[in-house]
Amino acid sequence: MTTTIQESYAALIHTLRDLEKVLGPAVAAQYSPPPGGTGEVARNGIPNPTLDTVIDPRRLGLSEAVRATSSTLARITGELTEQRIILAAALTRWEGHEGGNSE
Repeated sequence: MTTTIQESYAALIHTLRDLEKVLGPAVAAQYSPPPGGTGEVARNGIPNPTLDTVIDPRRLGLSEAVRATSSTLARITGELTEQRIILAAALTRWEGHEGGNSE
């Protein structure tokens, strides 16, 4: 099956919108005790997570998933920025402008 650039772009936008729905809650949750966990002990009004919270595998897994997502987004953003520059330059050359640099 051949995918057009428009279809790929629409799929990317759909994926980013789906990611947006879980990204905020995931980022916020990675620093909170997991549901059913032992929670935090407040010392002088400052939350201090218990060791069970700190080493909870669900919290650690969520934090790792957030870090991996962040790395993936940074990499993809760089790649897409480079492709946008290449595409814009090709379009500029196609339009008959010298140099092909639209930046």
